[in-house]
Amino acid sequence: MGLTLYAAQGGTVAEYAEQTETLQYTTTVPGGFGALTARIQINEKQARLPHPELATLSGKTHVMDGLNCVYSGEVAESAITLDARGAGLEITAHGPAAALADDPQDAAYSAMPAQAILADQFARRAAYLPLDNDFSAVLPNQPTATFSPVFDGRTIEDILHELNDLLGDYVWGVWDHPTHKDALGFPTWRLVWGPRDQNTTQYTALTSDIISYRVAPSATRAFNGVTLRYEDPIAGPGTATVYDNRLNGDLSQGKAPFRFRRFRRDMGSRVLTSAQAAALAGQYLAMFQNISNVIEIELAALRSASGQRISLWQARAGGNICLPELLPHSRNFQIPPTAIPGENLFFIRQTTYRERQNAAPSLLLRLDQTADFAAADLTRLRYEEQLRQRSQRRGSAALPAGMPLKGFWSARWAAASPGDVFGGPILFPVILAAAPAEVTFTALSASNTSGSPTVGALTQWGCEAVVTATGNGPGFWQGTYQTTG
Repeated sequence: MGLTLYAAQGGTVAEYAEQTETLQYTTTVPGGFGALTARIQINEKQARLPHPELATLSGKTHVMDGLNCVYSGEVAESAITLDARGAGLEITAHGPAAALADDPQDAAYSAMPAQAILADQFARRAAYLPLDNDFSAVLPNQPTATFSPVFDGRTIEDILHELNDLLGDYVWGVWDHPTHKDALGFPTWRLVWGPRDQNTTQYTALTSDIISYRVAPSATRAFNGVTLRYEDPIAGPGTATVYDNRLNGDLSQGKAPFRFRRFRRDMGSRVLTSAQAAALAGQYLAMFQNISNVIEIELAALRSASGQRISLWQARAGGNICLPELLPHSRNFQIPPTAIPGENLFFIRQTTYRERQNAAPSLLLRLDQTADFAAADLTRLRYEEQLRQRSQRRGSAALPAGMPLKGFWSARWAAASPGDVFGGPILFPVILAAAPAEVTFTALSASNTSGSPTVGALTQWGCEAVVTATGNGPGFWQGTYQTTG
């Protein structure tokens, strides 16, 4: 094996350089170090001995190449096995980002930037969160946008995903610290979070380096219209819609690369200003308005940005790889002279490194040009359902656009003169998507008044309704109302 696997817990460290039969690990964004699996060959006597370095959720795994950290994570499961190959230890580890999903809490913020929200979340868990307190790699661009979210039973991982949505095309991961070490000399874990870089070349690969590849233009993320529903903290529910300016005015195709398709996202559970919603809709459109490729490529060799051979394990998710010979047809069979995002330069969303005894290692890359919102949305739907089951609280209900609201209203008076006006507010039991065009009434019974109530101050939250007495003495009006529009 070319790499060395260590397991450490407390003051105990075990090295499995010679005994490791198979090793596989992933890196991914968002997330950082992902999952690791390894099989270690041991004799039956060793199998029966305790292995404190493999204690679940306290043992750490480190894959090293000399002093270089290749992978670091936490033991999730260790099994003692016996089969035709003999006795062995099977180790499963998860990346340090899993610790960010351990502690759901409630929190609310008012007009705070994303970096301040995250700093507060880390401070709440500082006593037991196994991450370095170095925040220099967290939003180094210091975005100034402020948000007022309410988090009901959310973990730090949940909040990172949500703030990513609000900020735009950002990525985060938990990686090894470049200089900080723990008591045993292994790197500590730190959070790295910032805008996604699609233009810098970190790695290259030539055709001779490739074992296999698959290139698939993706229709699942091809949209040239974006509609975003949101709830402004002052104005209430609203809609932001943007279109590819290459479409014709009637939304026929025009000069757009494909026919009109709309991406619609409901972010009504998140507090956004109208300006933030419009900016976010524009970011989605920029990502979706051109056809993007999803690429899987397996490499036997890897090169640096300058073309020099480097180890396969050096590739990590979150970087970009230039494949100068892979897609020359995109420029009329001419190899582009420089790295061009989307043509020969691709974002690495996931890496899978595999190594086994007596076999050459390989590296599988999943490459993408845009944030994978299709997969992210499916994940988020499952996650939000879990949140609903976890929480006993519910946000304010909102009625979809176009659906009529029905209710009951009445007014009563003890004495009146002809022309006196009586009434009061109608408080809608839910928030409407927009102020209705009108409210109509159907009387159930009435006395000393005629006609339908008159409506004023019509909003999405309610209105005022009044009736007029037609004679002297007491009177009343009772009936139902229905909104239109």
